Amino acid sequence: MKRFMLLTIFLAVILILTIPAAAESNRNFIGRWLATDLDESNMELWITRSGWSGGRLLNLRARDDRTGGWCGGEARMEAIGVLVEDNSLQTSGAWWCINPVENIMFPLEGSLIYDLVTDTI
Repeated sequence: MKRFMLLTIFLAVILILTIPAAAESNRNFIGRWLATDLDESNMELWITRSGWSGGRLLNLRARDDRTGGWCGGEARMEAIGVLVEDNSLQTSGAWWCINPVENIMFPLEGSLIYDLVTDTI
């Protein structure tokens, strides 16, 4: 019984020390990002923390005001990102057209790399 209790306390301490490190390392991605796409449309990306994952999971939402051929107008995206390294995020989600809601691209896998020098993704 003592051995189990010591193991439980040890694992709890490890967990307490690990969660803040994971939460701290994803801070580079958090926030609102703006970009101009190759077709000169305006894109916005919002990245927020998921409160349930100890900082390892991020929620992503995006908007593209003019998508070109696959949609022809405004589109939205929702995804989830998993921090795999300090500056690397693996994502999975979907893009869809707004008016009308169609042409859903799912599943859409990808990755984001944060560049510390240029402060860009």
